[in-house]
Amino acid sequence: MNTIIHEKEINIKSLEKIFFEIGCEFARELFVKCLSTCDEQLAATRDKKLYRSKGKRTTTIKTLMGEVTYERNVYQVKDKEIVHSEESDNNKLSTTAADSDAKKYVYLLDQVLGFDKVGMISANLAERIAEAACDTSFSNAAKLISETTGQSISHTGVWNVVQKLGESLGEREKEEVRAYKNHELHGEVNREFLFEEADGVYLPLQGKDRKKNSAKKELRIAISYDGCKKVGKERYELHSKLVTCGFERVEEFRDIKESKIAKRYDYDEIKLRVFNSDGARWLKKLHMPDTEFQLDRFHVHQKVCKKIHDKQAQNEIRKLYEENKVTELLTYIEAYSNSLDDEKDAADAREVYEYLSSNKEGLVKYTDRGLKLPEPPEGVEYRLMGACESNVFGVIGNRMKRHGASWSIAGGQNLSKLLALKAMKALSSGIAEIVKIGLPERYKDDIIEVLSAAKAPKKDGCGYEWKHCLMPYEGVKVTAGRKEIREYCGLQPLSEIRLSF
Repeated sequence: MNTIIHEKEINIKSLEKIFFEIGCEFARELFVKCLSTCDEQLAATRDKKLYRSKGKRTTTIKTLMGEVTYERNVYQVKDKEIVHSEESDNNKLSTTAADSDAKKYVYLLDQVLGFDKVGMISANLAERIAEAACDTSFSNAAKLISETTGQSISHTGVWNVVQKLGESLGEREKEEVRAYKNHELHGEVNREFLFEEADGVYLPLQGKDRKKNSAKKELRIAISYDGCKKVGKERYELHSKLVTCGFERVEEFRDIKESKIAKRYDYDEIKLRVFNSDGARWLKKLHMPDTEFQLDRFHVHQKVCKKIHDKQAQNEIRKLYEENKVTELLTYIEAYSNSLDDEKDAADAREVYEYLSSNKEGLVKYTDRGLKLPEPPEGVEYRLMGACESNVFGVIGNRMKRHGASWSIAGGQNLSKLLALKAMKALSSGIAEIVKIGLPERYKDDIIEVLSAAKAPKKDGCGYEWKHCLMPYEGVKVTAGRKEIREYCGLQPLSEIRLSF
């Protein structure tokens, strides 16, 4: 303590970092022991006729604690249907032979613990990286991860993880679309009425995509929900919100949106939907049967405010619109445009007329159409629609349009998949699902037993005896930092140390 206070002048911030690093190092050592025990158990219980041991290989996995280097057994297999061929870290062991007896090599430990799903990065670290990348730039995310975990990572490393996760989420969406088209998705939530909204946001492109396409490309976003839940005095949030984002073609995007709905809800029980949008052509292609279209009220008022330059005319148009007098509304705007002498003002007024007349069926609020609506779920209310505009900013714009950012189509697509999960408050569960451990039945009991035993004390009893405790870093290489810690402890057993500041 004298060294800390007087000689080294270490403050609480640097002291905290020292012990954090010590804790991470100790956790890495335990992790290696646990992995080695699991690998030995797998080696002992494997089907030796199918898995032929070919020795051990060393690899490194990046974790919240830092990089963990460990050895695990590699096995040769012949049956193509048993496992997928592997290509792991620096040991390129897979073959490309097409016949069923081709030699293939697998790491059972990597498969069992899911390391092969996100590369040599743990699921926990991948989730932490995804959370940071959804909130800030890749550079800032790398700095945050490096400062708050035991793992140092570059902005390129963050980008690579985002691409890997985004691609996996995209593949999962394709699988769900196939299941949806085959009527294999059966959600458990029973709702007869759903709200849907959709819009798009143009993102600047970069590099080859900019040259091949154009300066910008529209990223689509769709949301669905079954009502609004009050979360404050005057605050509401969308209940059971589903979010779909991507650059896909309209038909593909619609199928992804529908597969998410079918996965959550009992699809056959949905009798009515209200779809709110600004009336763009591609948005109308998202409509499903039994859908009531409503033109977004924000866009109506925005169009009137920008294109109708006379305040009195603006007020009259708004009045007719709010009173749902559609015929009178269109007649008034047409007459108003014909009465103007200024060609620009007249053209602007005709633009309003064409916009509203082409979306005539959506001008009346859904609440004023005499629709027979079912009772909302408990604690949920039916309110006026128009949430997509704020979701465009909250989900996409706030992250992908700031600071002059530009994107490749693939990069923007992959990040948008993570942003959609984050908006649904499902980032953690979504990532866990794509890196879910697929443990064969014959290994489950063995691995559970090993993992449980790893947490158990070496000696049973209600306490412990200090004579079983080793000094810090006993029998290992002594670095400058470790030497200082040992000096702080003096020659006392660890159980007798009392720190006083």
